[in-house]
Amino acid sequence: RDLAAAMGNRSGRARGSGADGALEGGAGGAAARSGALAGAAAVRPLHQGAVTAACSCGGDGGVATGGKDRLVVLSQVALVETAAAAATAGAGAAGGATGVTCSGHGNEVTALHWAGPSPAAPLFSASRDKLVKQWDLGTGREVQSFSGHSLAVTGLATTGDGAAVVAGSRSGTLIRWDVGTGAVLREAHVSRNVVTSLVRIPSTELLLQGSEDKMLRIWDAATLGVVHTFPRGQYFHTCCDAAEDGKTLLTGSNGFNGSGCLVAVWDRRKLDSPVERRPGHLQGLAACAFIPGGASGGGGARGLRYCTSATDGTVKLWRVREDAAEAAVDLQAPGAAQAMAVWHDGRGGGGVVVGGVSGAVAVLRAAEGLERVGHIRPA
Repeated sequence: RDLAAAMGNRSGRARGSGADGALEGGAGGAAARSGALAGAAAVRPLHQGAVTAACSCGGDGGVATGGKDRLVVLSQVALVETAAAAATAGAGAAGGATGVTCSGHGNEVTALHWAGPSPAAPLFSASRDKLVKQWDLGTGREVQSFSGHSLAVTGLATTGDGAAVVAGSRSGTLIRWDVGTGAVLREAHVSRNVVTSLVRIPSTELLLQGSEDKMLRIWDAATLGVVHTFPRGQYFHTCCDAAEDGKTLLTGSNGFNGSGCLVAVWDRRKLDSPVERRPGHLQGLAACAFIPGGASGGGGARGLRYCTSATDGTVKLWRVREDAAEAAVDLQAPGAAQAMAVWHDGRGGGGVVVGGVSGAVAVLRAAEGLERVGHIRPA
């Protein structure tokens, strides 16, 4: 795989020099596993400035992060875990973490989307520069740029066949482009629909979208018509996700000092009210995502697991229809959990990477709780 090969080349150099792309806080690996912030002062940021976007990318263990530094960085979580194991065993830090860096945006990266599951599928990024860009995972080269938005682009998704990319912006507009030609295929506008998040619902051509107008909408990706509008909430929706079953949806809202800060699970077949809605954090949610493992055998939402991150610097692991969070990690710094993405280990497990205002990116494994693995270190 192109991304894995790029990471492997870097990890070889790291093993030789001991200085390139390793787990931060080497001997602190054991403390990291206990949930404490290991070697916080020694953590080098992956981005120069806040991490503002993240997504799974390039196959098992691959992730992409974007930041205020206008860069997109591709990383390999498996190499961080290798370094963590070596550090815990007293062998020091080993293995690289970062692979390819993509540059070309003129402003902060606001959203990322990988059109997987094929490892060769392209990566797309959106920015405050009003553009969407497509990247080659193997080289970091910009393949093409999509224009048409008048304000910052804040939501990204692709169609099921990967032939079209759809992006929403703070102007309330969604645009669909042909990936092959770069041509605009459709455009739709809803007044006050300040897009905060956008995700395709698996096994469908439907898009779930959050907005600052306190509305949630489901769009037809082909026609860019709104097919469902949820009941208006009290707080605006900051993030959303859809489970692989194509039936279970997840949304998070803003809030302050424990007021609002809600996470909700929805059944797409009955959208008049959520399956569950609960206060998630003390401050507004920054990201939410379903994670590997835990699905029920009956085809319903029960047992599905998901993670949430919030601007109070906490990350929580939940299970649908359980009374309380299974686990929580406090990154011990406000704004440390602004962006979050799921990673998969290829064995049915995985976890999340979380980045924040410092530019650091933490790696957490979701097993029987949330286990802190380490940080992705810059090359």
